[in-house]
Amino acid sequence: MTFFFQKLPDGRERFDGVTLGDKFAAWFYGYVAVGPCRYFYDYDSLACLFKTAGFSVVERKEYRQSRLDHIELIDNRPDQMFFWRRLNEYSWQTPVC
Repeated sequence: MTFFFQKLPDGRERFDGVTLGDKFAAWFYGYVAVGPCRYFYDYDSLACLFKTAGFSVVERKEYRQSRLDHIELIDNRPDQMFFWRRLNEYSWQTPVC
């Protein structure tokens, strides 16, 4: 894991990005998107994007764990989906990811 967080001799990050997912995409795709948009999202990179967009509560949940009643009606593909829900008022605070 330390590979993706290496520093260059001048102190800059070797790979661009805030999260491991960002750094992996920078390494794997060579910093240039060609053709259809491709990206490696992990929980940390999505949480950072949601927080930056103003979501003040971002929670990681396991399959069929939710604050919603009857989650089994929509959370029915354990290997294919993730869901996000807005729980509170929009916030314009800039997070530190």
